[in-house]
Amino acid sequence: MENKELATELATATETKTVALVEPETDKQQQTQLPVERFQNVFHIETLLNTAGTLELTKEQEEILFAPVNEADVEIRPDGLIYLPWMEYVTRLRKSFGCNWAIIPNGNPLIKGNIIIWGFYLIIKGKLMGFALGEQEYQPTNATMSYTDACEGAKSNALMRLCKGIGISLELWKPSFIRQWKEKYAYSYTIKGRLDKWGNPKLFWKKGNKNTNQNNIPDKTEITEPDTSDNDKDTSLKVVCDKCGIPINGRVANYSFEKYKKLLCFDCQKKENK
Repeated sequence: MENKELATELATATETKTVALVEPETDKQQQTQLPVERFQNVFHIETLLNTAGTLELTKEQEEILFAPVNEADVEIRPDGLIYLPWMEYVTRLRKSFGCNWAIIPNGNPLIKGNIIIWGFYLIIKGKLMGFALGEQEYQPTNATMSYTDACEGAKSNALMRLCKGIGISLELWKPSFIRQWKEKYAYSYTIKGRLDKWGNPKLFWKKGNKNTNQNNIPDKTEITEPDTSDNDKDTSLKVVCDKCGIPINGRVANYSFEKYKKLLCFDCQKKENK
């Protein structure tokens, strides 16, 4: 019965229109009306609201869904955020429910600045399990990621958030787990000339062992260990112009490095443009 109701709701997302097809001229000048269907991508959630929180799990399903994270499957972004690839969430849902689950889009993707935002409902066995917004950065000039690729990224991000909402892989948001995982599976490094918004060396992260991955560092630039000593916290004063030697702040240094691949003060940047 629940699946029938869900099918009825999805059917309301289809609108039937008619168009006139004009036959070749005849004595009667007849016109034939043919139906044309157009998917509106509209999902009415109202009738499923009373199913929220009513899904009952078997012991086996609970063990699959809420099993501890396999630490070897965890990845890390350059900014230090750890995550599980989207297929790990799909695998748990598939093993638990087969094909009796889906994420239903709430309309079409939206673009806010350079961010694609797309909302999805999680439906399992005809029951509402949650709603989440997924996001993905999209740059039209990026030849390696099309608009549809970015939409898929937003969808995957929504799936991750939906699974977090029902308690899957919660370790990834636990500070003690994050610290332990980074110590065991990742290392940090800095790249000469790359600074954060405060003018300090920007910290990057990579999965693996530093000694065996030294040649895989982005940009093939000089690698330095982050300075963690208490007696030398003002590292921004060490950033100077490569030409004239005067101190420069983080914003100027970042812009200079991105554009000229070297650290230049504002005056030396102007000379470089001549």
